[in-house]
Amino acid sequence: MKYKKTEPIFTKRINQLIKESNVSISQISQATTLSIEQIKKLMAGKRPIWIDLICFAKYFNTSCDYLLGLSENRNKKNNSSIRK
Repeated sequence: MKYKKTEPIFTKRINQLIKESNVSISQISQATTLSIEQIKKLMAGKRPIWIDLICFAKYFNTSCDYLLGLSENRNKKNNSSIRK
């Protein structure tokens, strides 16, 4: 199985989501557990850790798969059909 390179896709998608949503880094920082410095590093290409992915996915209502380039679907999947 061939793996996709994720870091450039993550950086591109995070920057795109921030630009399209017209929110500031400060607003994202206040709404998540990420510091302004962490967000700037991620926007510049720093490799994300799992908590970064979760914070951005929740904030922008998208999936981690989309942020990592594993899916082209920006919309968060509805998991209501999954049995608990």
